[in-house]
Amino acid sequence: MQKDRIRITNPETARALRNTAVLHYFLEPTSPSDVAKKSGLAANLVHHHAKKAFDLGILLESKRENGKVFYQLAAKEFSHARNLVPIEHKEAEDLQLISNAFLEAYIRSDALGNNTDPDYTLYGFAKAGEDPAPPPQQEKNESLEKHPAHFHARTARLSKQRYEKLIRDITALINEAKSEGSSEAGICSIVALGFDGTWLESREDTTMLNSFVPSKK
Repeated sequence: MQKDRIRITNPETARALRNTAVLHYFLEPTSPSDVAKKSGLAANLVHHHAKKAFDLGILLESKRENGKVFYQLAAKEFSHARNLVPIEHKEAEDLQLISNAFLEAYIRSDALGNNTDPDYTLYGFAKAGEDPAPPPQQEKNESLEKHPAHFHARTARLSKQRYEKLIRDITALINEAKSEGSSEAGICSIVALGFDGTWLESREDTTMLNSFVPSKK
């Protein structure tokens, strides 16, 4: 029977939990072959991941029907100690995957953008405590992509309370957009990173915008 929560103490199991692209299909009893059809992934790959997750206790066998084995997540939620899996196997790995995926998307957008403006990378500077002037609105050809690459980094001076509220507001805005739904919807990734300090040598307020999102007057 599926439990509400299971606490993981095995590092291998904790690492396997990160395969959310497959595991989320097993909230309800489902066969690997059905998951393959829904996800578009190769059937043998899904079967491999499902069997491994079963052996590790992440999935449980729900039933067998017409020669099919139906698996279900052993719990709706899983948790483990933060230090069970080293940081370089978690966040650092995710950041590298995100970086690689963004660079691929950026190259694709650059090829499809038909952008004749050489100044598509904008850097805004301002005195400490002041906002940089908004970037000039420039006409750009309509992108051929549904979700053209967009990079916007901002170093700012915020109080602890304002920083935390900003993170919550960004999360709420993404969730709101996701819940709207649309017949033209397609998969896209929105990544928000927040941390103390600056990723630039200068500690002055800076904005960096590098985007293929069409900008109109």
